[in-house]
Amino acid sequence: MHRIFLNLPVHRPKRKYVKKSKTPACTWERTENFNPKIGSCELQAEFHHPDLHPHLSPFKILKLLLPAEILNIIITESGNYVEQCRRKDRKSFKGWAPFDLSELWVFLGLNILMGIVDKPDNRDYWARDPLLFTPFFGETMPRDRFELILRSLHFTNNEDETNAHSQNKFKKLGNFFPKLLETFNNFITPGAFVCIDESLVKFKGRLSIKQYIPSKRARFGLKFFMLVDCQTKFVVRVLPYEGKETKLDNSISQKDFGFGGSVCVTLMKGLFNKCRRLVVDNFFSSPTLASYLVNLSTGLLGTVKLNRTNMPKVHPEKFVKGKPKWEAGEVAVYSNESMQVVR
Repeated sequence: MHRIFLNLPVHRPKRKYVKKSKTPACTWERTENFNPKIGSCELQAEFHHPDLHPHLSPFKILKLLLPAEILNIIITESGNYVEQCRRKDRKSFKGWAPFDLSELWVFLGLNILMGIVDKPDNRDYWARDPLLFTPFFGETMPRDRFELILRSLHFTNNEDETNAHSQNKFKKLGNFFPKLLETFNNFITPGAFVCIDESLVKFKGRLSIKQYIPSKRARFGLKFFMLVDCQTKFVVRVLPYEGKETKLDNSISQKDFGFGGSVCVTLMKGLFNKCRRLVVDNFFSSPTLASYLVNLSTGLLGTVKLNRTNMPKVHPEKFVKGKPKWEAGEVAVYSNESMQVVR
């Protein structure tokens, strides 16, 4: 008897990979009885600057937010940039003269006014055509002087070796941007309700972190996440979006909280355990984030997506041929010890 062994491949069914979540599962009940553990909050927004009072003009308040220490960075680095260009080409920046703090304020004021009086080109603000004539600009600063300052505007030294090898997407802003954010952060202590949302600053240049969001008015620009005090409408903290290099809090796992939840924890750092309420939209919120904030005596209020981890399976009371059917005005309420979801 001859035995023949065939080396045939053995068919094994593919195993389905199930992603294990480190977050504990939530137990939901369809009930309206909800007693949150967070206490009442009577915090009021408080400004800390000693020179701030109700009778200050808007310009003087702006000078408190942009002190001379920060603006002098622009004056110094812009002068350094002009000297670097002149070493390479003596004909560059013809007619240049250094600008001081008062002239910089005039330049910034004209830029703010350009956002109110909209024209297709910068040179149109100095046009003599009766259809475009706006005499204030020419009376305030000559056009050539405005363009020279605009060309020279710099916030950091281009020849600094640390900037050349830095992975920071906002390295061109140097120390100016961190000092500005620190000033806003120290200016106010937020009240009981704070809000986190994203904002798009219009920008159409070449930059790897430029975003396209069709729902925003600017559509193209740089994205920033902002923490705002709901009582005063004051921007307390700003987190610039830098893609994978966005500076998030390393003490939490982004896999559990998601990117939006990690942004909330980063911006709220130092504001926990005061019974504050955080208001967000469905990009940030999740049951995992809500549970984390409750343990830090902080409430979460906002919309949420149904496909978030640990969300209850929301369904109506009525089914037609095995399919759920929502009645007009029907509300489904699910809750547990620390959270409530309303459809």
